[in-house]
Amino acid sequence: MAVDVAPDPATAIVSRGRFSSWLTTVDHKRIGILYILTSLVFFVAGGIIALLMRSQLGRTNEHVLTRET
Repeated sequence: MAVDVAPDPATAIVSRGRFSSWLTTVDHKRIGILYILTSLVFFVAGGIIALLMRSQLGRTNEHVLTRET
């Protein structure tokens, strides 16, 4: 007679990869860190785009960005 044993939740979390455990976490400290990292990434991306636009407008007939960009 076989007995089905449910897996231990603690070992199930450890067996997942580090990346997937960060994306599927419900720990409020990890979620806060993810929010901070996401905001920093978008802040840097916005800063780069702002620098590109300012370099475009810095001089007359400057072609740093095309119309499609």
